[in-house]
Amino acid sequence: MIIEREANQGELVESRICQLADLDESGDAPLARLVRYWFSLPRNHGVVPDIDYVGLMELTRLGVLGWFHIVDVHNENPTNFQYNVFAMRAAGGYSGIRIGDINSKALQRALERDLVRAKANRFPLFQGVKTDLSSHSREYRRVALPLASGGNDVTHLLVGVHFDK
Repeated sequence: MIIEREANQGELVESRICQLADLDESGDAPLARLVRYWFSLPRNHGVVPDIDYVGLMELTRLGVLGWFHIVDVHNENPTNFQYNVFAMRAAGGYSGIRIGDINSKALQRALERDLVRAKANRFPLFQGVKTDLSSHSREYRRVALPLASGGNDVTHLLVGVHFDK
């Protein structure tokens, strides 16, 4: 297990990379459904499914609304990665926000690192995350699922998040 830390002005974000096989089907059911859905999507241009195959109706049927967001990662500069769709129950609206606009530098750097890794891997990235920020502390698990836009380059990430109670 790899643990990475980002700290800044008393804030801390820890991310640990987990094996996809360690995804708990019962405890992390929304994440498991998202991963199965990603694997079921057609791949017309290689190993990464096209974002056009992702449907909100299907995500609704799977019961994952409120557990995911979509991040546009086509820009080479990760500070310009942008939340396109934000469907999270436990957080405010981030649609249109760039990673570089996030107030916490520790969280910003951790997200940049983790999303760049997910983009480069072209395969689901499963992580456990713990944040201790000035505004809140949380523990959650996250999957980042790469998507393309009519080609084989990763342009978006479907990111599922499951918060601990």
